[in-house]
Amino acid sequence: MRKKTVLIVIAAIVVVGIIGAAVGGNSSNSSQAPENSSVLETNSSQSKDNEGKQGEGIVFSGKNYSAEYVKCFTADGVEGVFYIDLKISNTGDAEQTYTLEDIYVDDTHCNTGTGLPVTAAAGKKVTGSFIVFCETSLENIKNVDFKLNIRDKESMETIETSDVITIQPNS
Repeated sequence: MRKKTVLIVIAAIVVVGIIGAAVGGNSSNSSQAPENSSVLETNSSQSKDNEGKQGEGIVFSGKNYSAEYVKCFTADGVEGVFYIDLKISNTGDAEQTYTLEDIYVDDTHCNTGTGLPVTAAAGKKVTGSFIVFCETSLENIKNVDFKLNIRDKESMETIETSDVITIQPNS
């Protein structure tokens, strides 16, 4: 149990550093989604459109956000975790907090978290690194499925949740 606690603390420190570098490096250099990216609708009638949407550059959106999958990566010396980077635009009218939910790595449920809360003010953008606690090494993973949960920052009530997004980190 002690080893797991130390691992979680180290992972949290690494994520804080990664987020700090991402925020510092991207604060004046925001990027738009590529014109040829596929937009994944978040209503239930469009959920079949999500199937087969994998790899870098996946763009998905809802009423209050748009997001792009950037990459998956690991940190040197940290085992049992990998990270998912997303660029998120708050298109709503209130500050939002973002979390990942229903994470499945090759059909096995995994836990997730962030080093710092991933939030964006109305009309603003953020790049967030989400931690996935997983026993499988990133290089051996075929598929990662997740949902992006969008919450009102003040009340923490869920505003909306994306459909399942599937990525293939090694393709």
